[in-house]
Amino acid sequence: MIELKDFTTLTRAEQYLILAWRNDIKITAFVKTKEISFKEHFDFIKALKQEKTKKYFLVYENEEILGVISFVNITPYSCEFGLYQNPHLQGKGKVLMQEILNYAFNILKVLELQSSVLKFN
Repeated sequence: MIELKDFTTLTRAEQYLILAWRNDIKITAFVKTKEISFKEHFDFIKALKQEKTKKYFLVYENEEILGVISFVNITPYSCEFGLYQNPHLQGKGKVLMQEILNYAFNILKVLELQSSVLKFN
């Protein structure tokens, strides 16, 4: 069973886990912003509570944490998605992509889904 846990409802332990992942070399190699400070990370999560154009989720499959999916620039018509997998797992990208499609088209009900990818990814 898949569960999406909104970043605004994460436990402190989950928030620390995500910060560690986000600064892991397996993740930073493929994102624009390389390293995120403790303060930046926790300020970002706090700001999400007021944000209407961004949604971030920690993705669980049963008890296992698969990764993070995100939606930014959300409008009634479109949004941009992002994702990163738990750096200690392999082969879960397809599950994360399925959850992106499900949330974007069935919950947000957007008509268009966009993504930006670094050239070497």
